[in-house]
Amino acid sequence: MTTVHMNRSILLVEDDLITREVLSTQLRALGWEPVVAANLGDASRCLAGPDRFLAALIDLELPDGSGLDLPARHAAQIGHMVASSAEWTPRKRDQALRAGFSATMAKPCSREDLEQALGRPEQQPNQDPDEPGLDSAAPIFDDVAAERALGNTAAVEALRALLVDELPVYRDRLRMHLAEADQVALSALLHRLLSAAGFTGAAALHEAVLAVQAQASPSRVGRVLTEIDRCLLTLPRARTRSR
Repeated sequence: MTTVHMNRSILLVEDDLITREVLSTQLRALGWEPVVAANLGDASRCLAGPDRFLAALIDLELPDGSGLDLPARHAAQIGHMVASSAEWTPRKRDQALRAGFSATMAKPCSREDLEQALGRPEQQPNQDPDEPGLDSAAPIFDDVAAERALGNTAAVEALRALLVDELPVYRDRLRMHLAEADQVALSALLHRLLSAAGFTGAAALHEAVLAVQAQASPSRVGRVLTEIDRCLLTLPRARTRSR
């Protein structure tokens, strides 16, 4: 077991003092250990160290910029990211999801609203010692399994090239279905992704999708999104080495 299973840290980025205090209290009641930042500069300093936050709740309107900038710059250091705002429009919600947030939340909010958007620490990817996670033995890609399924290396490389194009689409649609709480569409999309991951030997992604389906828990989709990002980072390098 690694220390990640005990991680309860959440980065709370909120400029309003009263809102910050209320959210901190609500988060602690849900089992989180909030680390507070009042602006983008504070948030960047919190993220400059080696520690990884299990989740983040980020206000989009900050005195020194937009919270929309944080996911692209710090995706590797934060697990589940939720955007918060007092005013939401369909366009603004779409911008947040496309920027890399996995969910959105309106303020003011109840503790139940927070739990629906974030879940509890023990429900997050890698928190269950019996559930495989990023520290799982499953490789990002299992070449042997893929070649067994497809017959030869050329077929594997061809399908993985298609996967590079398809994974960003899967990622955007997963975020959209999560934001809309559309369980039917989410389940159908995960079923398709499971097949694509299996044929291309995307072992860790395949494992992550299976975990969501087994638990029937949308809160675990964050791990699927993480594995999609890892695949996209790995595939270009893998193809370069094969030439």
